[in-house]
Amino acid sequence: MAVEEGKELETYKKTNPDYYEGVKNGWSILFLGRDGKVVIAPGIRTRDYMVGKIKKEFWEKNSDIEFKFLDGTKVLRPKLDSKLPPPVPPD
Repeated sequence: MAVEEGKELETYKKTNPDYYEGVKNGWSILFLGRDGKVVIAPGIRTRDYMVGKIKKEFWEKNSDIEFKFLDGTKVLRPKLDSKLPPPVPPD
């Protein structure tokens, strides 16, 4: 990122922290292939965090489907009252 771009980005740090973190540290994206929907979060996030961002309605609509990550690991449905884990700190 150029110096000028970095200065411009700093103007978003307080007003739009998600945008700031995403541009600075990248984005985590989880594709929900069946419906073509995606979950997007700023920064490097854990699988548990991303799965926790999936809306309750999605799980209800697809309750009979077993979802897996690309490496074959089964997606565990979160408890609906659980808190999201914190983001992974950048290196």
